Formats: sequence, C-alpha cells, structure tokens
Amino acid sequence: MALKPPDAEYVLREERTVHSLLFMEDTLLAGTEDGQISEWNLTTFRKEKTVLNAGTSACMALKLLNNTLVTQERKGHINLWTPQESSWIVSKFVHLDYCGFSRIDVADDQGGIVACPKKNSVVEIYSLKTHSKIISFERDKDDNVALGEVMALKVIHISQEPYLLVTYENGDLHLWDFRKRHIVDHLKFENCLTAVDFSEVTMSGICGSVSSQVMFFNIDKNSSLVRTRTKEIINPGINSIKIRSDNRIVALGCWDGRIRLFSWKSHRPLAALTEHSAEINDVCFSGGRVVQFMAAGGKDRKISLWNIYSTTSV
Repeated sequence: MALKPPDAEYVLREERTVHSLLFMEDTLLAGTEDGQISEWNLTTFRKEKTVLNAGTSACMALKLLNNTLVTQERKGHINLWTPQESSWIVSKFVHLDYCGFSRIDVADDQGGIVACPKKNSVVEIYSLKTHSKIISFERDKDDNVALGEVMALKVIHISQEPYLLVTYENGDLHLWDFRKRHIVDHLKFENCLTAVDFSEVTMSGICGSVSSQVMFFNIDKNSSLVRTRTKEIINPGINSIKIRSDNRIVALGCWDGRIRLFSWKSHRPLAALTEHSAEINDVCFSGGRVVQFMAAGGKDRKISLWNIYSTTSV
C-alpha cells in the first residue's frame, strides 16, 4: 500500500453495539443496539445529555433530509424527528413488515422521499409530505427467480431523474426506474450482496458481499449496468460502504473489524485501519468541513474518528 495508514484522531465509547452513525453540523449521532441515539459533541468529544429513543431494538439507520431526522428501528418502526428549540419532537412515520439488515435511504425528490425495504423482495417509497406510500417496487409475479430478502438499497439520479439500486440475498443487483416502475437492468453476482454505494459524479458504484469480493460497476448512457472490476479483500464480509463526497476515497466497514480504504479513481487499496476489535456496522463521512472526518462504529461499542487523506492525492 502506497500510503501509511493514519491513526484515529479520537475514539469514543458507547455502552452498546453501534449500528448507525450520522454527522450533523458539530455533532455526531450514534444509533445503538437498544434503540437509543446518542449525541456526541465534536468540539468537546463528549456525549451530550440529550438521548433520543428510536425504539426497543437496534437503530439501523440515521438519515437527515430537509431538517428532518429519519430513524429506522430493526423491528420496523420508521420515525421522523423535527427540531424544536433544544429538543426533538418525534412522530411515528410508518411501521414496516420487515425485520432485517437493509437500511432505508432518503432523497429530496417530490419534497422528500424515503425508500424502505419490505418482505418478499419488495421496496416501497414513502412521501415525507403525506406520510403515504407512493411507489412499490416488486418483481413480476411470473418471474420464478428467487431473489430473497432486500439486503441494501440506494436512491440515485440519472439525468436528474430518480432511480433505485437494490441488492438482494441471491446476489442480484437491480436498477429500478421510478417513472416506469420496472427494472431497467440487472447484474448477477456470485454471493449475497450486503452493501452498495454510488457516485452520481462518476456514474459508478460499488457492492460488498458476504464473501471477500468487492465489485465495481458503471451505469452507461443507456442506463445499463456494466460490471467493471472485482477486488479481493483478505477476510470475507462487508456491512457498510461509503464513497466520500469529493469522490477521492471509498471506505468499507468489514466483518473482521477492519476499515478498508480504496482510491475511488483507481480502485487501488490505500489502507486497512485496525482500531476496532469486532465487526464494523457503519461508516460515514462529515460534510461541509475543510477537514472531512470519517467515523466508524461497530460491535466493540467503539466509535473511531479519522482525518483521512484530506491533503494527500489518492
């Protein structure tokens, strides 16, 4: 590896397994195994007294859209949180018939939408304005292919129009068209796909799986999925993938406790960070900072904060 792996800037300690992370201005939110959401001050690096309660099971996702915090509980509750003075007001958004590992995603189309995984390979799109379902993506009843459960999803845009990337338990990656409500294209991979991310700048994406393979793909001018490259990591299993907003690096949160970094341009490996002793559940990057921090959290109840290659060309 060409660059020396950096050390963590700070290590924060939670009381439960960390499942989700979100940078929000000068704070970091952390969703834990018991459904609690902690707020960490990034000036003092101490936990604030304010603790939100997303439910009674693991807080799987934290998303911010239009000044609204959207949280996902493993047992299926999707909650909306709106700021009021120094506190948050919560309203139950929807209860999903789903209990799994796939995380919701959000986008600002139509005043705000939330993409939610469901049972039987279904993904539903809900409106933040009306709190109602507006689209359902599900395979044709005549299709005999067993996709299995939804494992990961990502709302993307092609020519400013919304599309949906979905990975399934059987190793399929599907690209759905919001307008036509059908599959535009799909790719078949060898193993269950557990994580996906995509850059609308480079029109390229990445999938992680239960195996040691990392798959890269493009979307061409015909909105077709094109598999471009496969990389091997030392140990199998990836829970989270995040491409940094500057499209320079991508971070993989892995089952073996490593945070693996790749150059997004060349796909070459940069570092394997070893601060954690158990599987990483989520990785995220801060936005709007001169120095972009990366945070990672997982089963060892630690949150590591990193200043990753902010000035070095990768």
